[in-house]
Amino acid sequence: MASKKIVLTVSCLCLIFLQITTASSANKKKQSPKMILKKYHIYNDCEPRETLVKVSDLLFGYHKDSTPMYVTLKQCQGGSFHSPLTACQPTEFSNTTILVGFPKPNSDDIEKCYEYTIKEHKACDILCKTKSEHCRKEQYYDANNCSCECKNDMECDEPMIFDPKTCSCVCPNEEECTHGAIWIAKRCMCMLAYISEAGKKMLKPM
Repeated sequence: MASKKIVLTVSCLCLIFLQITTASSANKKKQSPKMILKKYHIYNDCEPRETLVKVSDLLFGYHKDSTPMYVTLKQCQGGSFHSPLTACQPTEFSNTTILVGFPKPNSDDIEKCYEYTIKEHKACDILCKTKSEHCRKEQYYDANNCSCECKNDMECDEPMIFDPKTCSCVCPNEEECTHGAIWIAKRCMCMLAYISEAGKKMLKPM
């Protein structure tokens, strides 16, 4: 296992070690890019690049006053492309260990230092933004078009229309009903509820 260490100095006099660990793996033959990606993209520029990243972003928004506030990591960037369906994305990762200091309450003095293991991008490729796991159970994944498609289309009774995102019949617009009225999705309208002479709950258009 190959590794390299980047030593950072912090104001708290504790050393910040950024250790980048890369695991060796057997070279695998990459799958040929899909036809739609070949048409729109150039792949040479999509690669891991040294990028300045906020430590608070790596720690899910916590510890905004950490030292250091930024670290340099390899992140997938680049790629000359024109399709909104794809992006330069990581395909392999390596582990990076950083030591982060945190100040005492209402003070600039560092109270404690903690070690965190962060994933760094090792290899990249132009890939679909929408993936199979994003599809609903009513959909199948169309890899050539980077999209989720409905397994079955259906005829909808007016005024409902077919929604390809949910693969179901929906109302063109949903209104806010006034006091005393309720929204009836099957009819796409607000209706008033009342009690009939027979004592049954009934609905009528407004």
